[in-house]
Amino acid sequence: MVWTDPPDWANNQSVGAYAFNRYVRDNLRHLYYNAWNERAQMWHEASIVTVGNPLARVVNGAYYNTYIMRQDAPADGDTFTHAFCIAPGFYYKFYVEGLTGTAQGKLDIFVDDVYLNTIDMYAASSTPVSHYSGPFFTGRGLRHVLTGVVNGKNAGSSNYYISLSKIFLVPLEEGDL
Repeated sequence: MVWTDPPDWANNQSVGAYAFNRYVRDNLRHLYYNAWNERAQMWHEASIVTVGNPLARVVNGAYYNTYIMRQDAPADGDTFTHAFCIAPGFYYKFYVEGLTGTAQGKLDIFVDDVYLNTIDMYAASSTPVSHYSGPFFTGRGLRHVLTGVVNGKNAGSSNYYISLSKIFLVPLEEGDL
C-alpha cells in the first residue's frame, strides 16, 4: 500500500503510515471511545449568564473571529455557566480565547464546582489571546458544567469586562503531564 504525506483527510488523500499508527491503530481512545466527544468547544455567546447583565456581541475587525461576547455594564461577581459533554476519565487542557485590554477583569474558572484557575485578561493594549489553564481530570460522568466568575480586576484595569469568543478543551497527549 502506498501512503502520502502530509496527510490531508479533507481532500481524501491517503494517510501516512506514521499518522495512521499514531492516531488510529495505536490510539486506544480512538478504538474504545470513538463515540464520545474528546474535544469540547463552547462558544461564549451560548453561555448562560446567572449573575449580571446579558451578553452583548462586540464586533472587532482586528480579532480573528471578528466578534467577541461580553456583558455590558460589567461588575465584580458577574457569573456565566456552560454545560459540555466529553469522554470521561481523561486529562484535558483548558483554553479561553478572547481579547485582552485595559478595561478587562480577572476570571475565575470552575469545572463541576472545582476551582481550576484565575485568568487575568488585562493588558496594555487590546490583543487577541488564547489563555491556557490546566490540566484537569474529568473524572466520571459525561456531562460537566463550566462556571466563570469575574473576580476583581488588575490594578491597571479600568473595568471588569471579560471579552471571550470561545472556551475549549483539548485532551492531553502522552507526556503532557
